[in-house]
Amino acid sequence: MSHFRKISEVSSPIEEVAALHRNPEILKELTPPWAPVNFHRIDPQAEGSVVEMTLWLGMIPVFWRAKHLDVHPITGFSDIQEIGPFQRWKHQHNFQKLDDEKTLIEDRIEAEFKTGWRGILGRLIWLGLPSLFVYRHWKTKKLLFQSSKKMASISQYMTG
Repeated sequence: MSHFRKISEVSSPIEEVAALHRNPEILKELTPPWAPVNFHRIDPQAEGSVVEMTLWLGMIPVFWRAKHLDVHPITGFSDIQEIGPFQRWKHQHNFQKLDDEKTLIEDRIEAEFKTGWRGILGRLIWLGLPSLFVYRHWKTKKLLFQSSKKMASISQYMTG
């Protein structure tokens, strides 16, 4: 079993972090420009909801179907691979309130590779996880910052 973990602190309330991750379009926003992905299905986040996509490793299409589990409206959710390049994949998205304006975001992945040549695709994807999650956490911070600026602007407009 292989393990990956990425943690970041963001200057946003946990409710805003959770709301951002519940947005069905967020997966597209958090996909780096160097990682071509075609999304075929993105259900609104709920227990048992599904995401289907094709990742491209060069000229090789890799179909992936994931199902959401352990969905909590504030503290996070998990997704497991139902079809894809791994023998087993579980990705936990955890949000922890540090104070009223700060949240810890943790991505934790456990995976097992397929055997033989079929495991090569999973191993290649695994090697890209560090750069993928550096990008995702950076983009999350950016989106939350933009959202807070927009809300501050609206609040200022409303109060005069």
